[in-house]
Formats: sequence, structure tokens, C-alpha cells
Amino acid sequence: MLRILLVDDHLVLRRALRRFLASEYPGARFGEASNARQAVKLLVAGRWDLVLLDMSLRGSGGLEVLRQVRRRRPGTPALALSLQPEHLAGLSSLRSGASGFVAKHSPPEVLVSAMNSVLAGGTYFSPDVVKLRDGGKGKSRAQASGLL
Repeated sequence: MLRILLVDDHLVLRRALRRFLASEYPGARFGEASNARQAVKLLVAGRWDLVLLDMSLRGSGGLEVLRQVRRRRPGTPALALSLQPEHLAGLSSLRSGASGFVAKHSPPEVLVSAMNSVLAGGTYFSPDVVKLRDGGKGKSRAQASGLL
């Protein structure tokens, strides 16, 4: 059974994500956290197959939660989500150990593709984020979408 921890400070978004993901992943179980403290508490208390994490959490912020995921549950993939531009949030997510990054304005299919890649043990970053990471050198779409 797939277990997904949704971490976002907006209840409407968490509920919408939960409903959408329940239709994409029938039988999945969900946990919800609205802040870093709740996220870390749930992270430590259970086993999660994936953490979907808003990088713009109020309070400690998404980067702190990401650090805690890496420290307390190093094998648990974290997929970062943000409204911030990819060149800011995507690159900082990658550098902080996220397994992937999806801009919140992306189509739902992109989120599912990113999740599938991350759940399979890969990564998912847009070609623009990979290019920034590599100092402006372009990478193929395959490399950028999880086959790094």
C-alpha cells in the first residue's frame, strides 16, 4: 500500500491533492501536515513512501522539513512543490536533497510523472533546473526527467 505524506500550509490544496492522488493511486493512504512541526512528527511516527512538500511553508519552511526528511528518514523520497520560479525553488530543492521538483502551476500529468519517477527510485527535475545545476550546460529531456 502506497503511503504519501502531504505537507502544505493550505488546507484547500492538501485536500485537492489528496482527492486527485487518490484517483491516480487507488488504495493509497495519506497523511497531512500544515507546518514543519507536524510534518516532522508524522515523518518520525510512520513509514512513508513519498513526501510531497511545499517549499514555501510558513514558519520553519520547506527546506527545514527537507533536511529533517534526509536526516531522520534518508531513504524516503521527497518531491518538492512550489509557486516560486523553478530557477529559485527548483535549484534549492535539488541542492537540499529533494528527489524532484514540480512547479505548482504544472499540469497534473507532470506531478504524476514526477511521482512515478521518484517512487521508482529516480529523480525528476525540469530541463531548466538541470541546466542551472550544470552551470548552463544543457542536458537531454531524459536526463532532466529522472534518468540523471
